[in-house]
Amino acid sequence: MLFSKSIAIFYLRRNSLEVYAKQNEPAAQLNFPPNYEKDEEIIDQGKIEQLIANFLSKLNLNGYKIIIAVSNELLFEKTIPRSDSKKEDQETNKFFAEIPFDPQKIVKKEIKTQNGINLIATNKNLYEAIVHVIQKLTLEIEAVVPITAFGITSTATLTKQDLSKITSNQNMQKISNFLEENVPKIATTAKEPISAETGTETKPKQTKLLILGIVLILIGAVLITILFFKPNLTNKFTLPIFVKKIVDQPILEEPEPTNLEESQATPSQEPAEISKADIKIHILNGTGTSGQANQVKIQLEKLSFTNIETGNAANKDFDETVIIYTTNIPQSIKDEIEAELANTFQKIEIAADEQNENYNIVITTGKPK
Repeated sequence: MLFSKSIAIFYLRRNSLEVYAKQNEPAAQLNFPPNYEKDEEIIDQGKIEQLIANFLSKLNLNGYKIIIAVSNELLFEKTIPRSDSKKEDQETNKFFAEIPFDPQKIVKKEIKTQNGINLIATNKNLYEAIVHVIQKLTLEIEAVVPITAFGITSTATLTKQDLSKITSNQNMQKISNFLEENVPKIATTAKEPISAETGTETKPKQTKLLILGIVLILIGAVLITILFFKPNLTNKFTLPIFVKKIVDQPILEEPEPTNLEESQATPSQEPAEISKADIKIHILNGTGTSGQANQVKIQLEKLSFTNIETGNAANKDFDETVIIYTTNIPQSIKDEIEAELANTFQKIEIAADEQNENYNIVITTGKPK
C-alpha cells in the first residue's frame, strides 16, 4: 500500500504545490502566481496564505497527517567528509554562513552518515505559509523534510516509488524534520535495526574499560620502578643505551656553503597535484531551469568529485556555461570536467580567478543542448 491511511504528502516546488493524499488518484496541484517570490523570498505572505487556504479547503484532508516535502530546487546542500570535530565544525559553519539569506530565516539540518555529513538548509519563509494555513484549518502536520534526504533528486512530479520512500522511512522523517531542533544524527539504512542504544556504550562496558585502564597504569608504574630504581651492583651510574649511542657519535663537520648557481640549476620538484576530494566546486543555476545545478552535481559526482555545493546565480539569462578555475587545478581534471559538460551544454566558456579563496571551481550553467 502506497500510503498509510492517514498520510498526505504536500510537495512544495518553486512554482507550485502538489498534494498527494489518495492512492491511485492524480495529485491536486496549485500553481503559484508569477513573481510571487523574489530570490526565494515571498513578497506578499498574506496573499499567498489566502491562495493556499482556498486551495486546501476544497480538498477533503480531515483525519490526515501531513508531511511537507521540500523540492531540491529550494535547498542548499553540501556533503563534507568525516574528520575531527573541530574541522567538521569549521566546514559546517562556513557553509551555512555563505547562504545568502537572513540567518533568522534559515533552517538547517546536519545528517551524519557513514560516508560524510550532509548539510542541508532552506529558507523557512517558503514553507511557513503552508504550515500556518494547515494550523488554521486544524489539520495535523507531521514533518517538513527535504526530499534529497530520501535519495530523491528529480524535480519532476513525485512517483509512487518516491512517495513510498518518504512515507516508509520514519527514522529519516525524524532526523531531517525542519520543524525539530537540529541535532546531528547518524542516518541508518532500512536494513539496520534502530536501537535506543545505538552509538552509546553500556555501563558494563564502560566499567570494563575503566578497570583495564587502571591495570595498565599499575603495570606501567611497576616497570618504571624496576628500570630506574634497580640497585646497581657496581655502584656506578650507567647511561641508558640510547643515550650512549648519541654520546659516542662523532661530531659532524659543518656543511660547506651551497653554490647558488648550482642550486638554481637544479630543477625544483613540481607541487603535488590536488586530489578530487580536496577540490571545492560551486555550481550555480544560471538559467532558472529547475534542477539544472543539481543535475550537474550528479554528473560530477560520477567523476568522483565529492565536495560540491549548489545554488542560484544572481542572473538567470546565461546562454553559455561558464567554468572558472583557480590556478592550481591540473589540466587533466579540467579536461575531464569540460568533456563531461560538453555532453550537456551548447557552449562552454573557460575563465580563471586567482582571488577566489572559497572554491577551486565555480560553474554557472547555461543553455542545454
